[in-house]
Amino acid sequence: MKQVFKIGREEEKIKTIYKYNLPDTTGLFDISMHPVYSILKVDIQDEKPVFWATVYQEEPKRNYQIISLWTGMTFKEEYGTYIGTLTIGGLVNHYFIREIYE
Repeated sequence: MKQVFKIGREEEKIKTIYKYNLPDTTGLFDISMHPVYSILKVDIQDEKPVFWATVYQEEPKRNYQIISLWTGMTFKEEYGTYIGTLTIGGLVNHYFIREIYE
């Protein structure tokens, strides 16, 4: 029996860059967004904290939480993945993201 090999690769999922708002205070904040491939940048735009992420736009949205902490606040591993730090009004905000599984 002759073996047949396919040359090529599987079709990649389409990724799109989206911008999302971030809180400017501390706490937990819920956000619904397409599955995250990568977080690109956290910054201030039009005087508001935002982040840009590459997401899989063709997949259904998922639930995430953004956790915002000021310097000196207690951090727990369960808060998720660090995505960036911004200084807003003299306070330093550190942002983390985690997916919420239901």
